Amino acid sequence: LFRSLELIGKSFTDLADTEPMRVTKFATDARDKLFVCCSLSLEAAEMLADLNQYPVQLSLAGIAELGISLPEGPTTPAYVKYDSFLRDLCEFFPDPFDEGRSTVLRRTDRIRIIYDRITDFVALDQMECMGLLCDKTP
Repeated sequence: LFRSLELIGKSFTDLADTEPMRVTKFATDARDKLFVCCSLSLEAAEMLADLNQYPVQLSLAGIAELGISLPEGPTTPAYVKYDSFLRDLCEFFPDPFDEGRSTVLRRTDRIRIIYDRITDFVALDQMECMGLLCDKTP
């Protein structure tokens, strides 16, 4: 498991981040269970969103910049497959992990992206069936 998580972290070679993926491990007081928590930096999460063409929402300003006119009244901007060159056209959300920064990804999106990446390398369901994993929470 830890070797797979190490490989995932090393797959971000294009990033200048010093720590694109952080893995925190801690045991219970009884030392009978080990907990593992993984998190991605903003840059790593957006890079994976770009690679996987993850859907993100356009902003109203982005739609106007594309020359699209929307009808009057309440509307919801479309979702598009994320590409870094479209970043400025997207809706931005506060980064829940780094105060003062914003991202095109919501907290839920970042959880989905890291879960998908981990399950590309680690068969969590099989580990659970074999009793090697007690539980998993995205």
